[in-house]
Amino acid sequence: MPLGVQIRDDAIMNSSQRNETACDQHIKPRSTTRMPHVAATCAQDMSCADATLRRKPSDDSTGNDSMAISTTASARHAEACRKSDQMTDLSLVVCTRNRARSLANCLDHMLDLRSRFKIEALVIDNGSSDNTRDVALAKAKTATFPMRYIFEDRPGVGRAMNTGYVSSQGSIVAFTDDDCYVDSNLCDAIMQGFEDPAIGYMGGRIELFDPTDARITIDERTEIIAYPPNRPIFAGMFHGANLAFRRAALDMINGIDPWFGPGSLVGSGADIDAVARVSRAGWAGLYQPTAVVRHHHGRKLDHLPSLRRQYAIGRGAFNAKSFHESFDIIGLARALRISFLVGREDPRAYYYELVGVARYLKVLQQKRRLARMS
Repeated sequence: MPLGVQIRDDAIMNSSQRNETACDQHIKPRSTTRMPHVAATCAQDMSCADATLRRKPSDDSTGNDSMAISTTASARHAEACRKSDQMTDLSLVVCTRNRARSLANCLDHMLDLRSRFKIEALVIDNGSSDNTRDVALAKAKTATFPMRYIFEDRPGVGRAMNTGYVSSQGSIVAFTDDDCYVDSNLCDAIMQGFEDPAIGYMGGRIELFDPTDARITIDERTEIIAYPPNRPIFAGMFHGANLAFRRAALDMINGIDPWFGPGSLVGSGADIDAVARVSRAGWAGLYQPTAVVRHHHGRKLDHLPSLRRQYAIGRGAFNAKSFHESFDIIGLARALRISFLVGREDPRAYYYELVGVARYLKVLQQKRRLARMS
C-alpha cells in the first residue's frame, strides 16, 4: 500500500527516459558514494544547516549521473553518530510533499511524544514548493527531542523513505505519514516490539481519525501477531502509515526500492515490498496493536475508485516482483486467490493488476539498461 503522501500529478514520472534517470539501484547502506541528494537542516545541530549538495558528473561515458551521487552533510553526520556512542534508539521518519497544513497537524502530535528511549524525528520534504520547510523548522524549534528537516528533490516516496533511512541515526527506523497523528507512547510501544532481536519489521495499529472518512488504509487489529521468517507477505498486510524496521534489516536488503511508491513508475507498494524482502532475508515480523497512529486521510467515498485502481496496479507489480525474486509457488497461489476475491467485487481490478505486472516488467527492463550503462 502507498504511503499517505500525495504527489502532484506533474511530478509523477510517466516516461521510461525520466524514470531511467530518476531511479538508481537500491541505496547501499553506509556508503560514501551513493547517498541521497538532499539539503539538511537540523534545529539541534546547526553544523549541517542548509547543506545543499550537487550531483557529481559520472565517469560513465553515457552521461548518466544517477549512479554517482555525492554524500550529504546529513548522511555523514548520521553515519558519524552511528559509529560513536551517540547512537539513537529510534528514528521516526515522515515523508511529505506540498502538504504543509497537514504536516503541521502531524508534527503538533509528534511534539507530544514521550519516551524513555533516545529518539529523533526526520521530516523528509520530497520536493515541496509550498511552505513545508518553514513549518518543519518552526516545529523543530519547540521539540524536546532532535527533529531534522531534509530536502529530497528527486520524486518518489520510495526514494524519500530511503533518504530518511540513510540520514537517520536510530537502530530502529519507523515511518509514518504526514496525515497521521501519533500516539504519545508510540516510540516506547515500537521499542517494546523490537525487544526480540529476531524481529526485523513491525506494523502497528492505524485508527481512523475522522469517522466521516472512508474506512481505508487503516488497521484496527487488537491482538499481537507474530510472523515467522520467510512467511509469504501479501499487499495490505502492513501499511506505511505505521511501519518500523530494524536498521540491520534495511541494511541487509539495501533499503527501500525507489521504483515503488507514489511518484515512481509502479506508483505504490514501497512499504509492503520492503516488508516482504526483509521477511525473505530471514527476519521475523510483528504486529503490535499498542503502537497506535490515527489516520486523517480525508478521502471520501468518491475517492475510492481511483485509490483502488492505484492499489490494484501496485498489487500486481508487487506480486510479480515477489514471485520473480522468490519463485514461491504457494505464495503466488495465495496472492492470486486474494486478487480473485478482489476482482469478484470489481472486475476492473484484474485489468489494473495486469497493468502493474507490465510496469514491473518495465522496471526490470530499465534496471538491466542501467546496469549495462554503468
